[in-house]
Amino acid sequence: MTTYGVKAAWKVGILCSSFGSKCLLALGVVSVLCAAERPGASAETVGDVPVRYIVTPQQFGAKADAVTDDTIAVQKAINAVFEKGGGIVFFPRGVYVLGKPPATRDLRGNHPNSQIYIPSRDSAKLADDGTKIVNLDERNNQGGISLVGECVPLSTVGQYAIHQTDPKQVKLAMEAVAPFAGSILYSTYANPHPDGAPTAILGFSVPKGAPFGFGSGQTELKNLTFRAHVQKNQGYPTLSGVNAQCARSIVMENVNVDVDLPLPKLKAPRCDTAGIIFPKVNCELSYFTNLGVYGFQYGYIFGEHGNGDAIYAATCTHAFAFSGGSHLICLGLLSAQNCRHQLSSLARPVLGHPPGKAFLKITAIDIERNPRQVPYDFNYADFVNDPGNLLYGSMTYHIVTSRLGPDNKTFIQVGGAHLTCLPSYSDGNRR
Repeated sequence: MTTYGVKAAWKVGILCSSFGSKCLLALGVVSVLCAAERPGASAETVGDVPVRYIVTPQQFGAKADAVTDDTIAVQKAINAVFEKGGGIVFFPRGVYVLGKPPATRDLRGNHPNSQIYIPSRDSAKLADDGTKIVNLDERNNQGGISLVGECVPLSTVGQYAIHQTDPKQVKLAMEAVAPFAGSILYSTYANPHPDGAPTAILGFSVPKGAPFGFGSGQTELKNLTFRAHVQKNQGYPTLSGVNAQCARSIVMENVNVDVDLPLPKLKAPRCDTAGIIFPKVNCELSYFTNLGVYGFQYGYIFGEHGNGDAIYAATCTHAFAFSGGSHLICLGLLSAQNCRHQLSSLARPVLGHPPGKAFLKITAIDIERNPRQVPYDFNYADFVNDPGNLLYGSMTYHIVTSRLGPDNKTFIQVGGAHLTCLPSYSDGNRR
């Protein structure tokens, strides 16, 4: 097989794996990508594949060289897909630097409050007599948007690098992961927003008057790393990773959100930050799997109507936090390391999510506590942190203490009167 053929076969495998039932579309995408490697070919000139299906930031000037500021090029690619009614923005492997301040206006003049954003769909406009939607054609043309990277992030190697304090070990770890690092959107912006509003690397705009404050259709994020810059001795980054609180629905697979400073010392944040913020109350169903967050005040903030599995958090004050909502969120295996609080309710409004009763069912949370960790800032304080007794549901816990092994006897619960907490194994003693 030729080099070109090997590349084509590899891309078929990766994209078919990513899209599952959408494999036919993935094959079309592969045709575009592989043809683009041939001299004189481009995504716009390949026959039999609608242009609306895929664009790349490179078509708009992105370099992905870890040096050039690609913020504008990335946003132009997203806007192009949005204006065509939906499709895929494909990020070939590389580091896309995002250095611009958070945007204050999107295509429609709405406030996305993030460096790059999914533009807002137009709110439904009813006829004067309320009998029909007068802008239905426009709304139907604003379909879903997918942001897809080239290969799967390796969360275990990234986690190892983040938790090393020896620069030589960090260098070795990052060199090991480099060939597989995939597509990284690296924010170098580090200033708190002037008005103190929450900001993010990726956000969602909301049109004025939108029902329930949602401004987009379904959005997909796959095979991507979002990386935030942390100023030395500042503790946390000053912006969140993915803020999807205003997404109506989001699908995520193989997504990491991390920071560029190994094991920063925990300090009181200058503003609230979270690795991934899910849609808030009244959203539609979201699906997510194989997610990793490292180095944020909140690892994840969950709303309602969610179904996820294989979710990892490290070096966070709150690993998994839940906001108020009436509907159930179901999660599979969650894992945490070096986090102060594992399962938390919100004691106050945080990043657009309200406090309140949260209904949840978690198959298991598996954590590792390390009493010898230096510095000790990121470490186990309690498993359940719910002083307001706002968490309703059930959860199985499994605790490992480094160098000792399974250690469920160190389970600590603050509040959680309405939460059923079951150990992962029996030690022979009745409780």
